[in-house]
Amino acid sequence: MRVAILSILCAVAYRGLLKFDPYAGVRGRPEIADDLFFLPGVSHPGLVVGLAACLLWVRVRNVDEAHAGRMGSALAVFALALAGGLSVWGHLASSGYSQILSLCLLIPGLALWLAGPVAARAVALPAAMLLLAAPPPAVVVNAIVFPLQLATTRFAAWILAALGRTPFVQGDTLRDGGNLFQVIETCSGYRSIETMILATLLYVGLTRRNAWVTTILLLAAPVIGFVANGIRVVSLVWFPSSPLQDVHTLQGLLMFSGGLALLLGLDRLLVGFWKSRRVPSPAPVSPRSEPKRALRWGAATALVGILAGLSLLPLSTVWPAEPTPARIPLRFFPVSLGGWEGRGLGVDRDFLGNTRFSEWIHRRYQRGDEPVIDVFLVADERRFLHTNVLSPKIVVPGRGFDLMALGREPVESLGGSVDLYRASRGNEEALVFYGSQNLGSLLNEAVDALFTAGLGPGEERSRSVAFRLMTPLEKGPAGRVEAVGRVRDFVPYLSSALRALDQPVPLWEP
Repeated sequence: MRVAILSILCAVAYRGLLKFDPYAGVRGRPEIADDLFFLPGVSHPGLVVGLAACLLWVRVRNVDEAHAGRMGSALAVFALALAGGLSVWGHLASSGYSQILSLCLLIPGLALWLAGPVAARAVALPAAMLLLAAPPPAVVVNAIVFPLQLATTRFAAWILAALGRTPFVQGDTLRDGGNLFQVIETCSGYRSIETMILATLLYVGLTRRNAWVTTILLLAAPVIGFVANGIRVVSLVWFPSSPLQDVHTLQGLLMFSGGLALLLGLDRLLVGFWKSRRVPSPAPVSPRSEPKRALRWGAATALVGILAGLSLLPLSTVWPAEPTPARIPLRFFPVSLGGWEGRGLGVDRDFLGNTRFSEWIHRRYQRGDEPVIDVFLVADERRFLHTNVLSPKIVVPGRGFDLMALGREPVESLGGSVDLYRASRGNEEALVFYGSQNLGSLLNEAVDALFTAGLGPGEERSRSVAFRLMTPLEKGPAGRVEAVGRVRDFVPYLSSALRALDQPVPLWEP
């Protein structure tokens, strides 16, 4: 009865997680196979929470009255206090990620407080599974997906070369014979890795593997997901005319089945090595061994009850967030800049994939007969979790490009330095300048998105901007000097235009 009451209160306190989706409303309606196996930035919170709840019940159904070891004290109080603080902050800042972290701490904290370390270890896996209930914010996904695309491209080329083919890799593209294959985000392996981790958590939780086997399998899960996806990419390159190319559901099922086969094979090897298939259930101990059990249950119920009550209050209105001041839109970026005349260019949405932003312009500027400078300018108003301009794909000019870092170049008109790269694709060579304004490091942006999403209480945010300048690069040292000089001549006009746009939008008064 006490467990049922505690469970109901937890469900009330954290009911918002079932509808938390930072990418809601920005996607179409993909196939179910795309959702489960391919698309980054997709979550099924109902499915994950349901699986975690089932696993939790399986692992602790004998722990309620069968206490093993001493009940936790200091560590349990710390975990519960941190969980409560995160929950309150999540309501104040409307942060779903804070709520997820709170629940992940609350479950083992309650187990440690009420039933000791054995119970806490039993619920650790279901609690960890809840971390997959929502996709990471865009800044985290952006930082992971493109390197995975590049790694998958090279892994597939390595397999093809081992099989006697002669693949050629450039950036995220793979050429095999007369066929050119682009490893887009759905082929990166991100989602297959995530799905394999979820499956491994469920598997080791149900089979009660010991700590060593569990740890090795969980560490191997991302590798298995990556390898399974890489083999799928090889099959698509090897058989470019196969009907399987367009049947995503079958692709996903075959890839997932292959990953599970690798996981089970590794599990059999590990179990045979450790000669252990199950972790023994906790030994029953007389209820009289803990005279303060009733007080502990009362304290735990009171804590979760308070969190449930707070979840029913409109806390986000108590300390409202300051909206991001509206700025002059990027579409007003000048077409003419000190004799440079610009014309519009499009963007490659297949290449950008999950990289989203509030605004963008892409123009090609030219002055007289001088070589052109392509300007790609993106901005984020910091109003949504699915947008962020911190992405390696802002730096890369497009599909098939390889980048080589050339260091940093001080630019006084921008008040700092910019990153310098050499971009190459086939016979095309270009110099790339990359810079940003009002944009923090990856760690700062990730922490901000996880805990406040830029919408935190009382915090006013500025629009973040990133830009890429690209100009043709002639071979030799003289070519680099000429290209750098050309871009440095253009940068003051860019800087002046950015300062003009970084102004609040005038309010219209009747």
